[in-house]
Amino acid sequence: MKIDLRRLTLAALVLSTSATYSAFVSAQNFVGDTDADYYGAVGGFVQDAANNETPVRKAAVEDQEAIIDEASEATGVRQVAASMYIGDDVQPVSETSSPSDHAVTSSQHESPAPAAPHRHTSTYSSSPCGSMCDSGCDTGFGKIGSAIRTDDPTVWMKAELLLWFPQERTTAPLGVRNTVPGQVPALTLSPTATPFGDSFGGGLVPGFRGDIGRYFADGAFGIGGRVWVLGDDDDNLNFGGNGLGESLGVPFFNTNPDPAFFGENAVFIGFNDGVPRNEGSVSVRSSLSIVAAEIYGRALVSKSKNHRFEMLGGYSHFNIADNLDINIRSIELPVAELTVFNDSFRTRNEFHGGQIGSEISLTRGRWTASSLTKVHLGNMAQRIHVNGSTAQGLVPAAPTVVAPDQGLFARGEVAALNGFRRDVFAFAPEMNLKLGYQFRENVNFHVGYTFVYWNDVALAGDQINRNVFIDTANFNLNTTPRHVEPRTGGYFVQGIDLGATIEF
Repeated sequence: MKIDLRRLTLAALVLSTSATYSAFVSAQNFVGDTDADYYGAVGGFVQDAANNETPVRKAAVEDQEAIIDEASEATGVRQVAASMYIGDDVQPVSETSSPSDHAVTSSQHESPAPAAPHRHTSTYSSSPCGSMCDSGCDTGFGKIGSAIRTDDPTVWMKAELLLWFPQERTTAPLGVRNTVPGQVPALTLSPTATPFGDSFGGGLVPGFRGDIGRYFADGAFGIGGRVWVLGDDDDNLNFGGNGLGESLGVPFFNTNPDPAFFGENAVFIGFNDGVPRNEGSVSVRSSLSIVAAEIYGRALVSKSKNHRFEMLGGYSHFNIADNLDINIRSIELPVAELTVFNDSFRTRNEFHGGQIGSEISLTRGRWTASSLTKVHLGNMAQRIHVNGSTAQGLVPAAPTVVAPDQGLFARGEVAALNGFRRDVFAFAPEMNLKLGYQFRENVNFHVGYTFVYWNDVALAGDQINRNVFIDTANFNLNTTPRHVEPRTGGYFVQGIDLGATIEF
């Protein structure tokens, strides 16, 4: 293909002596990398010139050199371009040369030095046409077919253990205590009352991430898929009292305008004013899970012996589910009247969109370091489900449901959020840093750090509003519900990655 191009160029030079043709010959020599040394004449590829008694296409070389000489005599100008990698330094050379320079170049082709046999490494170099093919050779399948039917594809497989720390999930305080006898467990009504139970999660959560893909066209581009699953971030809050020790309660602000109810209040779980007044228990369970899946492509931008830089783009999916369940049991003494509140808040965030980013890898000896940064852009579908109920009865009989759709916090305007759906634009930047060691030729063990942030996520605890309307004489009584918007905000996960990469 190169010979045809230069003959066309010679014809152009004959028609216009003022035109100058630039021939670019790319040769990459890795100094010191004896396992990857290549020797090739312009017309072919020779692995061992010393033992090869029949030089490959020597006649083609001579014909091509004669054409170059004729072009040089006609124009008096010739371009020589070469690239040499010395370590990781790229030294391009492009200058006008004299005919004597060509003689030196020709002698180098005619008297090659023996080279060590080629051994496959992580450098992607495999072409059906030989080492001098510039992606324009005819393989019988066309350019697209040559890319797909590469003789030496590279497959990567990554498996990682995730040790991540999700962001804490906050909510209105679900507990209040007072250690002073006779002081009610209600915020602002007693200076010694202290709240608790306003955050969940945030601890170490294990997970798994897998990545598999394949390079085509000698590493020019690749297609891969990645899936990661973070285990459930479960957290619980349990407390109870019998009216003999500290006083406990679940705080709320009653918006009932009746002076008998309006203001700061609490469901007493263990009130002690010298004698037991209340006893009971509270159980809260919070759980969050995250699942992600990606299909992406890689495009090589630049590479050398010690680095590789790629651009990435593709499809991203995230599923973030958060659940918060509250069970409150309060017994009023001495009549032994039991009141039970059940509240359930569930949110789901499903992201579908695209991703764009880049990854750079650096190699020094057996050590590798890489940095992957990208941003996910797309639609976040948010779903909210709120359910509540209230039951009453005398112990030991089972309580009777008196408000089938009204709990303590899941009532009124908040209960109207049940079944809420909306779609919002969201973005999620992501960063992965890794340090690896080449344990075997195709096996790399690494440790890394990951950070992912979503700018708009609906969480269960954020939907709780401690301003509620309650009439203890009629738990079904409520204000007229009005439309309310869900509360959303940013959320992130971060942590350590431990894994291995296999390439073949």
